[in-house]
Amino acid sequence: MFASSSLTRFVTGPLPHASRQLAAGFGRPIRIAIGSMAVAWVTTLSPLRPVTAQEPADLPALMRSVREVDRFGEGHREASEAVAALSRLPSSRIPQVLSMMGEVTPLSANWFRAAVEASADRDPQGVPVEELKRFLDDRTQGDAARLLAFDLIVDRQPEFRETVPNFRDDPCLPLRFMAIERGMKEAAEMVKSGKNEEGSSAYEGLLQAARNPDQINAIADALEKLGSPVDLTAHYGFITRWHLIGPFDNREKIGFAAVYAPEKSIDLAASLDGKEGVVSWIDHASSLPLGVVDLNVAIGKHMGAVAYAFTTVEVDEPTTLDIRLGTPNGNQVFVNGQQVISNHVYHAGNAIDQHRATVTLNPGKNTILLKICQNEQTDSWAQDWNFQLRLCDASGKAIRLPE
Repeated sequence: MFASSSLTRFVTGPLPHASRQLAAGFGRPIRIAIGSMAVAWVTTLSPLRPVTAQEPADLPALMRSVREVDRFGEGHREASEAVAALSRLPSSRIPQVLSMMGEVTPLSANWFRAAVEASADRDPQGVPVEELKRFLDDRTQGDAARLLAFDLIVDRQPEFRETVPNFRDDPCLPLRFMAIERGMKEAAEMVKSGKNEEGSSAYEGLLQAARNPDQINAIADALEKLGSPVDLTAHYGFITRWHLIGPFDNREKIGFAAVYAPEKSIDLAASLDGKEGVVSWIDHASSLPLGVVDLNVAIGKHMGAVAYAFTTVEVDEPTTLDIRLGTPNGNQVFVNGQQVISNHVYHAGNAIDQHRATVTLNPGKNTILLKICQNEQTDSWAQDWNFQLRLCDASGKAIRLPE
């Protein structure tokens, strides 16, 4: 196979971003459709030269170059050269490359996929399918590598796709997604054929296994139609009870960097100087779906304003978990006084799990403080001032703690 010199200009840029489902842990698994483009990407360093299998001098160094590439351009040339070298490996070495990938960014995963698929396409008979199956069975391996192994196996043995139900509890979320999707179709067929009780039971099991919000919501809708409504707020693990205070000044966006009194210490009985006078803490329990706290209602309609939300959670032992925030507003999150999330953006979208951080809670009481900033835009779509926050494990399963 020969490279196309017309594609040389692309070599130092990032590969197409086609693995979004590996970034958040949520979304529909897709097979990256780059085909011959993968070969073009990895062979343009040697235009019009046949690609032959070669053993690289320093495989760990090549792997490191691909892992360290970033979306801002740093390391792209080194990664391009590394991908070119990796693509020339005999396809029998693919399991070794996969095992060395570890956990990688979506961008690095794309580059690795280009190299591996180029190697497999060049030497299809040498792809060690049985070894790839053993690799796929090892759930300690990286998600991107296991997903790539699955795709390589299915390309060569399409019937292997029938093993998808085995991934229902898999830590690799794209594989789990496929298993849940298959189960949802089977449950729908049960209901369609009049087996409502069996279908309902199947949906209940799927609900516990699902991690993708679209799938969870679809399963909940199906269960509601079958007479078994789901409390999605509790299922996701949203915190619904908060202490709120505000507004503080955020005119001309000065409030995001300002350190107002709640960031210095928490005294729920205190009266503080706010944007328009003295403000005090109020108790608020959200009754909105998915634990959304509407600050326009709870505190009042304000523009150019900052609000704080405070709560505590208790654990018996050190507990590592994800804290996940959704809001259309500028935001900061502090856990036990340490900032763990910070995004000075306004009205750039609003979704469940939009911002996240992994934290370790200490035994006993832990504090969570949110700072939610509203700007002064007058557009109708820029009036929302709200947030939702949940606690979950790395897969997205709710961790329910006493509030």
